[in-house]
This record gives sequence, C-alpha cells and structure tokens, in this order.
Amino acid sequence: MGIASRIAERMGLHRDGSTFGLSALRSEERRRMWWQLQFMELSVARLIGVLSLTIFASWDTKMPSNLEDSDFSPTTEVMPNERKGLTSISPCLWRHSILQRRRELLGKNNSGDMAWIMSPHLSLAEKDAKIDELEETLMERFLRHCELFNPLHIHMQIGIRLFILAARGNVRQPTLVHAKISELLPQVRNDLLGICSKSLEYFVLSQTTPSISGFRWGNDIFFQVSSCKYFDKAGRAKLIDLVVYVILEAHQRSGEPQVEDIWSLIGRVFESHPDLMTAVNRPEVDFIARITVAAWQKYEIELRQQRSAIPGAIAIETPEWIRRLCHNFNLPLTDPSATTEEAAETFSSDPAQFLPENFDFDIIDWSAWEALG
Repeated sequence: MGIASRIAERMGLHRDGSTFGLSALRSEERRRMWWQLQFMELSVARLIGVLSLTIFASWDTKMPSNLEDSDFSPTTEVMPNERKGLTSISPCLWRHSILQRRRELLGKNNSGDMAWIMSPHLSLAEKDAKIDELEETLMERFLRHCELFNPLHIHMQIGIRLFILAARGNVRQPTLVHAKISELLPQVRNDLLGICSKSLEYFVLSQTTPSISGFRWGNDIFFQVSSCKYFDKAGRAKLIDLVVYVILEAHQRSGEPQVEDIWSLIGRVFESHPDLMTAVNRPEVDFIARITVAAWQKYEIELRQQRSAIPGAIAIETPEWIRRLCHNFNLPLTDPSATTEEAAETFSSDPAQFLPENFDFDIIDWSAWEALG
C-alpha cells in the first residue's frame, strides 16, 4: 500500500462503517474517502509503472451510493434509496466499479467476474462477447444518462470508452508476445490498429474539446506512454504502447492509401500532448521521437516515388509538427529540394541517427523499448 492508504487504514477507513454501527451519514463519508484514496493510489502507481498492493489488501469497505450530498442530513439514520441516472458522484462511481472488478480479478480469490480476461480457455470471440456485455452494463448505468452538452458527462463518456477499448486491447495482447507485425493475420492487425487508433482519437478529443479543458489534468493521468499492459508469469509488466504501435503500423503501411489518415492521427496526438514534443531528456519520449521521424522519412520517400511519375505533381511538404520534432530532438530533416534518390540515400546511410541499436519495426514485443522501462 501507499502512504495515503496506510494512513487511511490506521484510521479504520478500510473497514465499512456499518461494522462499527456508525450512522448512515458517517458510513457513507468513510466509503467515499476510502474509495477515492484507492483510486488515487492506483493512478499514481500506474504513472510510475508499478502495481499497487492495495488491490491485494484485506478491506471490506462498501461502494459509495449513487446519492447527492443533499440526500443526507446530520440526522440521517437509514440510507436513502439510490437515485436513478447520474449524480455528481457518478464520474467517481464508474471508476470505483472498475477498481472493484480489478480487485476481484487480481485478489486472492481469482473467481471475480473479470477473471475471463486472462483466461486461456476462452477464445478471443468469447472474450469480446463478454466485453460487449460489460460495455452494455456501463451503457445502461452511466452512458445512456449522459447529457450531450454537460462537460462532466462528456469527460465521463471518454473515460468509459477508453476503458472498454483498453479491455479489448488487453485480451489480444498475450498472443502478440515476440510476434512480427508482418506475420499477423490482416484481421488481427486491423482490429488492433483500430483499437489503438480509436483510443488515441478519444485522447485527442479529451485534450482539444474546450468545454472539458478543466479535466485535462485527469486525462493526462490516463494517457500513458505504456497504456496497455499485461503481466507475464514472472510478474513483470510487458508493454504495448498505443502510440508506438500506431507508428509501427504507419511504417509498415507506408505505401497504402489509408496511411495518410494514420499520419494525420499521429500528428494530432503529438500536437495535443506537449511532452511528446518537448520532453527531450526522457528516454522513452526520445525513443518515440526517433522512430516517428524514421517512419515519416520512409513515408515521405514513398510519396516522392509515387509523385515522381505524375507530371506537375505538388511537391512534398513536411508538416510543421515533424519539423518541430526534428528541431527539438536534434534529428535530421529531409532537404525538400533533394531528389527521391538523394532523400533515400540520406536516410539509409546512417540509420543510427534515428533508431535505437538493433531496433526492428516489425517486432511488437521489442527489447529496446522494454529496456527503457
């Protein structure tokens, strides 16, 4: 447990107030404090790349109720009936419900209702069907009550959608260990690319929608350079990164028509997440910058070759975000006046200026990335 949870445990918040015969009001206050502390601890643990032991700890504090503060008074002795629809605590409740599901999955009793995510006995189709059921549950309890122009509701919708997409990514990841992108079935690649791309679209939406700008600090917590995780038998965290996977696919699909949309998305992610453009001293960000520029160079060469056969074709113009990325991370930029052959020669003559040693764009579970953790 973290410091906050340890302090809360010493205060007795890990035991439900009803155990001690406390009033309905006092018990509800304790539940809200305890569950929020657990959520905060897990968020911090995720940011620093560890698994909080609060998941495995012994505590029995019940979930908070879907009630407004005004539903209670100092003299409340019996819990009011929960409200239907959304309340001011609903954005917390959906996260708390996921926390509880994770605890059931990872706790000593591994018979929780999400244990199927890691089960080797279910097919991918069966797991997707269960995620559909989970999505329907969240839809019924939360999403269908959201108001279109309510900023808090928009923020909650984005969070739930990102969670569902992460679940769909997680059930696919155990089959990707040491896999090569070029050897995956087209449907598997398209599904994973779609999941990663949609997740990044939601992130961009969370950062660029003016009405929810006040929630950006919370969205930053959930945007991780290592967003999708599973754990191997040794308990080490293996990472498949949303951004990196999309960049790898952009490199693999550099000659395909839809790659233009992929690069548009990558550009919007970089522009809406400042650290990816400026955190030059962080190894993982420097790594992402290098493979991005290398993948872009390949795409640019492909475009030059395609347009060289078209009389009067418009010259290739490097996007401003690529220029800034090259400038900030001291990476070479293709001379716009260079011929296709000269550009290709410049890129291939010294790949080390872009890429980590022995990096392979075709490998998903790559050692160079893991070494940066």
